[in-house]
Amino acid sequence: MKILLINSNPVVSRLTALSARKESVALDEIKDISELKNGNYNIVFVDAESFTKEISNFLKNSNITKRVCLYTQDDKNRDNIFNFEILKPFLPSEVSA
Repeated sequence: MKILLINSNPVVSRLTALSARKESVALDEIKDISELKNGNYNIVFVDAESFTKEISNFLKNSNITKRVCLYTQDDKNRDNIFNFEILKPFLPSEVSA
């Protein structure tokens, strides 16, 4: 299994990486969709602070079936393209689940 994390928040990076290591899952992290080299992922986590129209277009056109948005109560402007949402702050166990 391979996970893509689109994020620029160091706390989100650490918590997600901790979960991935615990589950022995490969994790690639990018800050912007332009950094994407390989689109072959099973799950994508997108921090709402990093969410852009380009990311929305990428997700709509990708074959990634599990899409998770990491958000705060104040985040708005999220698309309905996510299967799951995790409210920040979150525990690593929520990412693993």
